[in-house]
Amino acid sequence: MSVTAANVYIYLNRNSYTYVKQSTFNEIYPNYSGLTANAFKVLSDSTLEIVVNQTGNRETKWKIKEDDQNIIYYTGINPQINVPTGLHKYKIFNAAQDSFYLQAENYSTADYRKLNLTKSGGLSVFNSDLLQDSTLTSLDKWKDNEMKVSAEEKHLIAGILKDSIRATAAENTIEKIKKIGCYLGYKLFPSRGGPTDSLSALSVFNQYKCALKGEKIWCGNYSMIFNLFAHEAGIKTRNVEISKNRGGIAGNLHVFNEYFIPEQKKWACIDLTSNNIFFLGKNGNLLNAVEVINADPADSSIKVMQPLTDSSLKTIAFNKLEPVFFETWDRDNDLKFYLSLNYNESNDFLKKAYRYFQKKYYYEFYSDNTLTENKKFYIK
Repeated sequence: MSVTAANVYIYLNRNSYTYVKQSTFNEIYPNYSGLTANAFKVLSDSTLEIVVNQTGNRETKWKIKEDDQNIIYYTGINPQINVPTGLHKYKIFNAAQDSFYLQAENYSTADYRKLNLTKSGGLSVFNSDLLQDSTLTSLDKWKDNEMKVSAEEKHLIAGILKDSIRATAAENTIEKIKKIGCYLGYKLFPSRGGPTDSLSALSVFNQYKCALKGEKIWCGNYSMIFNLFAHEAGIKTRNVEISKNRGGIAGNLHVFNEYFIPEQKKWACIDLTSNNIFFLGKNGNLLNAVEVINADPADSSIKVMQPLTDSSLKTIAFNKLEPVFFETWDRDNDLKFYLSLNYNESNDFLKKAYRYFQKKYYYEFYSDNTLTENKKFYIK
């Protein structure tokens, strides 16, 4: 009887017993560009293979620069280097001139003894760029195409993108984001507020139409509307939530978007609810969510671009944003990066059972303050 009661209790409180995937910064923002390595393989006493992340198993001509002097060429699926005795630096280039850096050392046990070290001899990597799992760079895991959109709505959105927003397929991602963010931000910003219960039952496009008429929407609606227009314009997005665990109870504070820039191979954030379209670092680089939430509220070198009209932007200093922005974007808060827009899905019994017992998660959790241990999941 007590076992049954425990199961009922866990089921009723199942959200607290779900598996949480806590990710590092490099998992949330992997290196999408250039040459990255998945592993190192020692093939012999002096030969090292760098297993690279690249599409297919095609042979490549690798250019290897040794100790900033010697140039070596190797042809194969993965680059291989022969490491003489001692510590050496290598920079490996592919055909596109992307590079990967490492230092490798090759000493015998006797050599280490001469250095008063007890380490066993052999070949090892002393320093390198970060290794990266090849699955990290797959954008397919961020599912931004799950909302229901009718054929008629898609046709209407295409017309708005063409005639009102004036975004074209030939434009780069930043130009499209500028136009979409400007238009939606300027048109919808006055509608900030708590929505009615009936609004959530509408399609996202109809929520957009209601907001145009002045009906109140909040951050979840803003993020879905942006996702809808960006997706129809060919831009990859993901929803991000700011949350805070207080006394063991998770509190959801805010939802916004990140979008992927293929031209720069990076993610950047947009907070349509607060009308902040671009966050620019002191070097003019676009900032992602972690960079924004960790920024100093007094930093005037960061610039924020907001709609001036439905087709133009104005620039203000980061430290001039409303105090309520910094109350939400507080570095003590946590971030949830949603893999799916359908994270509240309700399907058949087998799918529910799978989600209940397996490590099924809908978001990757990032925090500089909180460490998840998943103890309750394993108790379950």
